[in-house]
Amino acid sequence: MRDAQKMGFKPILIGQTALADPLAFRDQVGVPGALDRFFTVNQMRYTPDDSQMDKYRALMQQAFPGDRLSVYNLFGIGSAQVVVEVLKRAGRDLTREKVRDELAKLSGFETGVHPGPVTCTETDHQCHKTPAWIQLVGDKIQLVAVTPVKR
Repeated sequence: MRDAQKMGFKPILIGQTALADPLAFRDQVGVPGALDRFFTVNQMRYTPDDSQMDKYRALMQQAFPGDRLSVYNLFGIGSAQVVVEVLKRAGRDLTREKVRDELAKLSGFETGVHPGPVTCTETDHQCHKTPAWIQLVGDKIQLVAVTPVKR
């Protein structure tokens, strides 16, 4: 990316899930303009700057003053919401089998942060099938599109 920018080569660049925080990636690349045509897949519906994330941003600042809410924090929030829902459904007399069985029945669960519902089955444990595409515009991460995966 650095060399392409230095040479004036400006293709559309596609990142993968490990590059879900374009702000951090921009700092790593360290060349102004190198991410102007960079898009990457993301597991979240919202970006850290969206007003819907104000609650989580405030909690982050309370626990870790000076840290910024990142896309990676949102991954944990969405995952935790799934775990909490499954634990609620499993009930107070918790066993590994109850957790497994309730997870297998989870269907159409909306976390509020994922781009689409979470649905698991006994044979399909890839429960989140609605990735979003994001792009860095200035200093803001923006949602570009949501692409449900069908199979």
